[in-house]
Amino acid sequence: MKSIEQRTIEKSSVLQHSFPQTRWTILLSAKAKDAEVSAKAWQELALAYWKPVYAYIRSQGRTHQDGQDETQAFFAHLFDRDFLRNLQPEGGRFRSFYWYAYTIV
Repeated sequence: MKSIEQRTIEKSSVLQHSFPQTRWTILLSAKAKDAEVSAKAWQELALAYWKPVYAYIRSQGRTHQDGQDETQAFFAHLFDRDFLRNLQPEGGRFRSFYWYAYTIV
């Protein structure tokens, strides 16, 4: 079992080196009332952040298949629970939000 310190170092390394710069236009569009605008933004969000989310999950020792399943489940959970509704640019980077959301999902 990995120590908290080891997991923190791994999380920091994966998140810093793989997450793209926060794309607030996409994140804010995903919250749009217009279903078409929101759906397009969610698609862009998944494309932009799929690899870093998957990489982090894999770094936690998950298999390829489990990593794919957990990544998909994570995005589905964000969507289903409307997690982005209170997300604002003043709140920081998406990678910080992701880490918080992943730990409670």
